[in-house]
Amino acid sequence: MSVWQLCSGFAHGRRWAADAVLTPTQSTSLPDDVIVKENRPTMRLLVWALTPAMDLIRYSLERHSELSRA
Repeated sequence: MSVWQLCSGFAHGRRWAADAVLTPTQSTSLPDDVIVKENRPTMRLLVWALTPAMDLIRYSLERHSELSRA
């Protein structure tokens, strides 16, 4: 279920989804308590998230093809 939630978060532009696969590499403090972060992808988390998503898409396409032939 967590992979589905992550993909849904990406699809809906949720900030927490990006934060789940990115790590801060640089942080700068600005006036008025504003912090600017530069994020970079964490390959391990990105692969963890995308591999099951691709498997699900592939399965869905195969299943659709099977049902449309019947």
